[in-house]
Amino acid sequence: MTGYDAVTHLAALVRQGSRAAHLATSGEGTRTVASAAAAAGVQRFVHVSSMAVYRDFVDLRRESAPPGPANAYGLGKLLGEQMLQAVAAASD
Repeated sequence: MTGYDAVTHLAALVRQGSRAAHLATSGEGTRTVASAAAAAGVQRFVHVSSMAVYRDFVDLRRESAPPGPANAYGLGKLLGEQMLQAVAAASD
C-alpha cells in the first residue's frame, strides 16, 4: 500500500459461512487491511460496513443507534468496525 493516498475496503464474506469464518473475514480481515494501510502511511481509509450491524432498523437515522447484529454476517461486520476503530486510535 506504500505510495497510495487512500484505500477503500469492501471485502466481506457474504454467503453462508460459520460465525468463525465471518469474524475472521470481516473482522480480522478489516484489522489486517487497516493495519497495513496505517503502516504504509495511507491518509484516508474508507470502510464499507452494513446495516446488518443493527438488529432494530427503526432508529437508523442517528449514528448513535446501538448495534445488535442478528446473524454471523452482521457480527463480522460489527467486529470489522470495532477493529478499524482500534487501528485508527493506535495510529495517526
